Amino acid sequence: MYGWEKPLEDVVRNTRENEFKSIRRATRIRACNMAISFASLPIISLATFGSIWLMGRQLTGSQIFTVLSFFSILRAPLTNFFPLSLERLSEVIISTRRIDEFMNLSKDDDSEKDTDNAHGKDELAGTVLMNKASFCWDAQNQSCLLKDIDINVKQGSLVGVMGSIGSCKSSLLMAILGEMKLSSGTSSCNGTFAYASQTPWIFADTIRENILFGKSLNPERYAKVLQICCLIPDIDSMVAGDLTVIGEKGVNLSGGQRARVSLARAIYDKADIYLFDDPLAAVDSTVAQSIFEDCIGPDGFLKTKSRILVTHQIEFLPKADHCVLLDRGRIKGQGHFNDLLTSAEEVKLLYDLRRAQFDRVAQKRKHVDTVKDGVTTESVVKPDEHSIVKEEVSAGGNISAGVWMKLFTANHGWIGFVPI
Repeated sequence: MYGWEKPLEDVVRNTRENEFKSIRRATRIRACNMAISFASLPIISLATFGSIWLMGRQLTGSQIFTVLSFFSILRAPLTNFFPLSLERLSEVIISTRRIDEFMNLSKDDDSEKDTDNAHGKDELAGTVLMNKASFCWDAQNQSCLLKDIDINVKQGSLVGVMGSIGSCKSSLLMAILGEMKLSSGTSSCNGTFAYASQTPWIFADTIRENILFGKSLNPERYAKVLQICCLIPDIDSMVAGDLTVIGEKGVNLSGGQRARVSLARAIYDKADIYLFDDPLAAVDSTVAQSIFEDCIGPDGFLKTKSRILVTHQIEFLPKADHCVLLDRGRIKGQGHFNDLLTSAEEVKLLYDLRRAQFDRVAQKRKHVDTVKDGVTTESVVKPDEHSIVKEEVSAGGNISAGVWMKLFTANHGWIGFVPI
């Protein structure tokens, strides 16, 4: 959460306190209306008959019963139904405003975008075509992050996206997914998508369910995905294998294991376009090389699918069919990597820097995790009884007196408890 836990907790707490204040105020008003409803008939009768007696007029039994009947008829509409109608009227007004705000939301302009392959366009599945396209996050804010994007992803091609930090590489993937608003130009994205985010998303369940993500199990494809994502050695080292329950956000997995589980989920999905947001950054060079060759590369598992790879590990990009260099939301250059290496000084600097880092790490590394069949495995903490998820602890027995006192005094304090 990047340190936002405490501020978000304060926001939730303040929202709940404001909501509780509104509920308490409404409850008090409702209680007053109910009290007035029950007390209105005796009070009005006393005031009416007392005034007549003070004026010296004589009352008969027929007059008294007639007046009481008339007051009884008026009590329900005036003290019950009228306040209730005002309460319902306020709720209707609030609901109407909410519906009006929803109906007035800006509609996405999908006339120039096609992210669905359900109309028989099989020949276009897996293609992305953008022409002078500019994208922004908010339709009201016309400050575009991506400007004048020209890109053509052909079916079954591998496209590498590179650039410095903050060059909007991840935003380009979001634009392809349709998460950003198209403000100008045209954008056509055809087919279904599978996306592996830069920050792995893991939920509290077994490793298998994190990979399947609700889809039916295909044993052959599942085993192949585990192999190409280098997860088999890790799973073999666990007591329950892929049925091991992992905690929320994968707390009992290493960073590399979380990244590979998230990558395996995207690869297991049968899609036309695969979007990878720097998936190899969290693993070491040996595992990264294996995953690229067996999965993403030109001879990998997804060689017939369209792949868009955002990465800082540009040593893999010479094997890409097409490369895009981004700089501050604009395409600074594109083409084959070798062409960019000679024409773009920035690419040459990035490539030389990456090669220097790679050589330096290779020289300093004396020991890595266990290497088996050319694949580096990472140590894991064996879960206790296949899971780190503990059962909830609940109290049993009678409710204590303190709980009842807090319930009875929650509204008006001890003053409200006295009538009870």
